Amino acid sequence: MSAASGTASISSSWHNRTVIGAGVTSFLADVGYESATAILPNFLLLLGLPPDVAAPRRGGALRAIVLLAISALAVAGLARYL
Repeated sequence: MSAASGTASISSSWHNRTVIGAGVTSFLADVGYESATAILPNFLLLLGLPPDVAAPRRGGALRAIVLLAISALAVAGLARYL
Protein backbone atom coordinates (compact mmCIF):
# COMPACT_ATOMS: atom_id res chain seq x y z
CA MET A 1 0.00 0.00 0.00
CA SER A 2 1.44 3.36 -0.95
CA ALA A 3 1.51 6.40 1.31
CA ALA A 4 -0.92 8.26 -0.95
CA SER A 5 -3.59 5.57 -0.80
CA GLY A 6 -3.15 5.21 2.98
CA THR A 7 -3.71 8.94 3.43
CA ALA A 8 -6.83 8.84 1.27
CA SER A 9 -8.41 6.08 3.34
CA ILE A 10 -7.59 7.86 6.61
CA SER A 11 -9.04 11.19 5.43
CA SER A 12 -12.29 9.58 4.26
CA SER A 13 -12.73 7.35 7.33
CA TRP A 14 -13.66 10.22 9.69
CA HIS A 15 -17.01 10.56 7.90
CA ASN A 16 -18.74 7.59 9.57
CA ARG A 17 -22.08 6.87 11.29
CA THR A 18 -20.96 8.34 14.60
CA VAL A 19 -19.99 11.68 13.07
CA ILE A 20 -23.20 11.83 11.04
CA GLY A 21 -25.28 10.90 14.09
CA ALA A 22 -23.61 13.55 16.23
CA GLY A 23 -24.17 16.15 13.52
CA VAL A 24 -27.83 15.27 13.08
CA THR A 25 -28.36 15.25 16.86
CA SER A 26 -26.71 18.64 17.21
CA PHE A 27 -28.79 20.07 14.38
CA LEU A 28 -32.07 18.75 15.80
CA ALA A 29 -31.18 20.05 19.28
CA ASP A 30 -30.45 23.50 17.86
CA VAL A 31 -33.73 23.49 15.94
CA GLY A 32 -35.59 22.50 19.10
CA TYR A 33 -33.94 25.15 21.27
CA GLU A 34 -34.33 27.92 18.72
CA SER A 35 -37.95 27.09 17.90
CA ALA A 36 -38.85 26.90 21.59
CA THR A 37 -37.21 30.27 22.15
CA ALA A 38 -39.08 31.74 19.18
CA ILE A 39 -42.45 30.31 20.26
CA LEU A 40 -42.15 31.22 23.94
CA PRO A 41 -43.27 34.89 23.68
CA ASN A 42 -46.46 33.88 21.86
CA PHE A 43 -47.10 31.13 24.40
CA LEU A 44 -46.77 33.66 27.22
CA LEU A 45 -49.23 35.94 25.45
CA LEU A 46 -51.67 33.02 25.36
CA LEU A 47 -51.28 32.75 29.13
CA GLY A 48 -51.89 36.49 29.46
CA LEU A 49 -48.31 37.33 30.44
CA PRO A 50 -46.11 39.90 28.71
CA PRO A 51 -43.27 38.39 26.65
CA ASP A 52 -40.71 40.35 28.68
CA VAL A 53 -41.37 38.06 31.65
CA ALA A 54 -39.46 35.16 30.09
CA ALA A 55 -36.26 36.79 28.93
CA PRO A 56 -35.14 39.85 30.86
CA ARG A 57 -31.59 38.96 29.83
CA ARG A 58 -29.84 36.41 27.64
CA GLY A 59 -30.46 32.90 28.91
CA GLY A 60 -33.66 33.82 30.69
CA ALA A 61 -35.80 32.25 27.99
CA LEU A 62 -34.04 28.91 28.33
CA ARG A 63 -34.58 28.92 32.09
CA ALA A 64 -38.26 29.68 31.53
CA ILE A 65 -38.56 26.81 29.05
CA VAL A 66 -36.97 24.39 31.50
CA LEU A 67 -39.27 25.55 34.30
CA LEU A 68 -42.31 25.20 32.02
CA ALA A 69 -41.22 21.69 31.03
CA ILE A 70 -40.70 20.65 34.66
CA SER A 71 -44.07 22.14 35.58
CA ALA A 72 -45.74 20.26 32.74
CA LEU A 73 -44.14 17.01 33.91
CA ALA A 74 -45.31 17.66 37.47
CA VAL A 75 -48.87 18.34 36.30
CA ALA A 76 -48.81 15.18 34.18
CA GLY A 77 -47.55 13.15 37.12
CA LEU A 78 -44.26 12.32 35.42
CA ALA A 79 -41.97 14.25 37.78
CA ARG A 80 -40.67 10.98 39.24
CA TYR A 81 -38.69 10.48 35.99
CA LEU A 82 -36.56 13.60 36.55
